[in-house]
Amino acid sequence: GCIPKKSGGAYLTRMSIELAMVQDHTIPILRYEAPENFETWSEEMREAEVNDWCKEHLLPLLEKLSPDCRHSFGEDFARKGDLTVFTPLTINPDLTKRAPFIVELSHLTYDQQKQILFFIMDRLPRLSGSSFDSTGNGGYLAEAAALRYGSGMVDQVHLTQNWYAEWMPKLKAEFESHNLQLPRHQSVMDDLLQIKVVNGVPQIDKGRQKDLESKSGKGKRHGDFAVSLVMAIRASWMDGGEIDYIALPSSAERWNFDEDSDDQWYGGYGW
Repeated sequence: GCIPKKSGGAYLTRMSIELAMVQDHTIPILRYEAPENFETWSEEMREAEVNDWCKEHLLPLLEKLSPDCRHSFGEDFARKGDLTVFTPLTINPDLTKRAPFIVELSHLTYDQQKQILFFIMDRLPRLSGSSFDSTGNGGYLAEAAALRYGSGMVDQVHLTQNWYAEWMPKLKAEFESHNLQLPRHQSVMDDLLQIKVVNGVPQIDKGRQKDLESKSGKGKRHGDFAVSLVMAIRASWMDGGEIDYIALPSSAERWNFDEDSDDQWYGGYGW
């Protein structure tokens, strides 16, 4: 009398995930869970609180990133219930990819999520691309990032079966090629095992799991890190870059013009 589930089971094996996990615990998972009644704080208080957290926890890690390496950025959005997860990736010269840290946000207001987002992305060396879950309310952060960094640097993704069918195999290839370095943590494992094959398409399973790190004990996870990671992998395929410029000299400098001199020069020739 049992009805088989229309799924081919976990998409990634435990072994392939564990092989990607570093042994020395050098990849921290930074978590910010909004204090109770955080929404009732004044705007100045919320900004000051989050800014202090960013400077204490994020800035030392960002300052250690090598300017010789490209970086990409992936995001999975949630406002309440699930987690917002930010996953930067360092792309080394040998093309291996390492998550220098992961940020998990719980019950945090839209504006303060944006504040942390900008703090990170502003400081990622040689940022070449970012990818955002813009499904539903996630469109807020995705749009804010596109307005700040440009649409060529930000991919605003509406998660569909076609998108999963294109990018989940690329994520799996990174694991099979031993090309990823991730933190060794049970939540990372659980989220990645949430990728199931449903009707032939690898995607996040609908079931939710208990968030082991939730202070209230009521938090849930829905493969949040897995989505942010595949977003970061997608972003690593982008070829954006910083727009740099050399300021043009002033007209006086261009024409060698000195107002205090009796001799005036035009293009290097006296007149």
